[in-house]
Amino acid sequence: EGTVKPFGYMPIDESKIPVVLQAVRREEGEIDSQAVKTVAPTLSYGSVSKCDIGAIWTDEALLLVCKGLSDDVSVTVAFDGKNGKNAFLAYSDWFVTASGGSDSLETYHFVRKVTGEGIEYEKRAWRAEGRRITVDNMTVILLPWHDLGIIPFAERHFGLAVFVTDGNGKRIGSLPEKAVRDIPGTWGDCVLHDDAGKAGQ
Repeated sequence: EGTVKPFGYMPIDESKIPVVLQAVRREEGEIDSQAVKTVAPTLSYGSVSKCDIGAIWTDEALLLVCKGLSDDVSVTVAFDGKNGKNAFLAYSDWFVTASGGSDSLETYHFVRKVTGEGIEYEKRAWRAEGRRITVDNMTVILLPWHDLGIIPFAERHFGLAVFVTDGNGKRIGSLPEKAVRDIPGTWGDCVLHDDAGKAGQ
């Protein structure tokens, strides 16, 4: 006798995995407000509801540039560094939420438990060095790679999804469109491009 716990199988057609964000590389100089202003026009933005989101990367960090984050809207970005495209969240899958009207970030992950009712996820704070700055009308989220558990290199892919919610916590949009928070297999990819020119292709 034994116990069979829930397991997940997520058939994935790799040719149909959407690229959610194409990150532009900045090789020289610190990432400050002026650098963001310079690079932001070259980004390839993904649109979710009334928000646009783009990405910049350096050897030290990933920067998410959000436009249109109003006071009653929150943006959550989910990361799967191992890019397993699996059916269940893992402890290493990492989330960051920026809420409009705030100057802080919420960083967290989930502990998965199997109960008589099925699978339950318990939210846990993730101690991180990520920070948030405002540049003109843009909200910029700076996330060190060591927090994400990702080693950056050109043309690397990792799992990513973006979720936008209103002031009542109701989902109003996502990238990819049918992404489900608890199922990384429904997320897309972020690609770390070599240069700004590739991001527009």
